[in-house]
Amino acid sequence: MKQRLQEAAKWTSIFYKINTTEKITEKIMEIKQGYSVDTTKYIDRVIRFGKANKIHFNLKDPQTIQDKLEWLNIYDVNPLKTKCADKLLLHEYCKDVLGVDICVPIIKSYDKVEDVDLDKLPKKFVIKCNHGSGMNVIVLDKNDIDTGALGSLLQRWLNTNFATQNGFEAHYYDIPRKIIVEKYMTDGHKDSLHDYKFWCFNGEPKFYTINSGNGHGDIMYYRMNGSEWNLYGVPHHDEYQKPSNFTEMKRFAKKLAAPFKFVRIDFYEIKGVTYLGEMTFTPGACVFKYKDPKNDIKVGEMLKLDIPKDEPVEEKREGLFD
Repeated sequence: MKQRLQEAAKWTSIFYKINTTEKITEKIMEIKQGYSVDTTKYIDRVIRFGKANKIHFNLKDPQTIQDKLEWLNIYDVNPLKTKCADKLLLHEYCKDVLGVDICVPIIKSYDKVEDVDLDKLPKKFVIKCNHGSGMNVIVLDKNDIDTGALGSLLQRWLNTNFATQNGFEAHYYDIPRKIIVEKYMTDGHKDSLHDYKFWCFNGEPKFYTINSGNGHGDIMYYRMNGSEWNLYGVPHHDEYQKPSNFTEMKRFAKKLAAPFKFVRIDFYEIKGVTYLGEMTFTPGACVFKYKDPKNDIKVGEMLKLDIPKDEPVEEKREGLFD
């Protein structure tokens, strides 16, 4: 089984070396040194990406939540975001801040596809890459795995700098790419885990959502007092209930969010225990939309930015914001 993964990785790696125009290099991230890329060089790219998704980012005078998150993405250079976006190093940050690692347990991590030995893994697990979003496979029975397909998929993910997959998401750029295997977790819901996502503005949790299907199903918005705030126009679901560990999640979210102007912090509640799923700085790559456009402004007002008066965006990128 391990040999088949190695073979798949070998041929996929050769394919990418021939076809990719981006040089794949391993970056060893130094948290204190800042990003290794000038984020302002990607303004054109994010503007085009926004327009392709019917979002016209205003980086001169950001007002909507989408504008403000994109402004932070470009101008708020904070290497701690990179550490927290790294699904491996997040464990370290969590322990430093909370005094305990409450992340979903990691069984094993690997630098290369050929190092993955399925024979040494449990029957059920989740295998993913640490440097982006959506790069995961839920394995319910490892004996049913198409090892060739899995090996090719993992190698393709390792060859991908996720920062440039959806416009430009700066905090992903410098993450050293690895494969991680997490413990398979279930909270008893028939589809998948319920995500409790706390949206934190200037260090304060302001509202939370309950997502079914690991973010691919319905999304219900709630104010911190528990009342519904139907930003997406989703019908009410009785199964979506305030988590029993809500107070603890809120306390954890506030501590974890303290260094950041914005972050969304995702939790699970499994058998009465709170687990940290991830920390997200550009939800939906900043191109999500609410049912009522007025709510884009209303949510945007929750986020306070310190924009320098001599902000050079307009002069350097004239015509991009028309």
